[in-house]
Amino acid sequence: MSSSTRTTELKEQLTSVSSKDARVPRWYFGGVSSALAVCFTHPIDTMKVYYQTSGQLPGGSQSLFASTVRVIKTNGFLALYNGLSASILRQLTYSTTRFAIYEVAKQKIGAGNETLLPLHTRIVLAAASGAAGGLVGVPADLTNTRMQNDIKLPTDLKRNYGNVFRGLYLIIKNEGVGALFQGSSMAISRAVLVSIGQLAMYDQFKN
Repeated sequence: MSSSTRTTELKEQLTSVSSKDARVPRWYFGGVSSALAVCFTHPIDTMKVYYQTSGQLPGGSQSLFASTVRVIKTNGFLALYNGLSASILRQLTYSTTRFAIYEVAKQKIGAGNETLLPLHTRIVLAAASGAAGGLVGVPADLTNTRMQNDIKLPTDLKRNYGNVFRGLYLIIKNEGVGALFQGSSMAISRAVLVSIGQLAMYDQFKN
């Protein structure tokens, strides 16, 4: 048997996938990796919220570096990690949900060969999974934003949730369950667009 023939046979064996041997997507890796990622990006996200909720830059026009130094001097270095527990919970709910729905649905519809799915089907799946993930992630996202916003409030106005679970408890106790879903429409819209760009387009270009 020639080398080229043997190579061709090996390629055919590697690329042929039967329905019973179809690879099951490990969708939970998406949620876990997203949760790990925010441990590194959270300080930047905290400063983003700081700018977005202050209405103006503190002390006039200041650079990100100068403002970060100011926050550290006023609140301490760990203030940059305010809301980290909420950010992690958000990823474990939001990202895990959308990855799970998208990957499992794609595998089911594609009948073990999702490379055949057209782009419009991927977009619909990504939009639906993003909407579901965005909705379940709103409570943790709301708590995260409030905890991050504490770094610029005077002491008597700080919420001081401490961690995401106490924050969720206090929101329900003082404002009702409905308060957990404030801003849902914007969160869902963002999640839909992010999921289409991140999931559907990634798959399309990969294939």
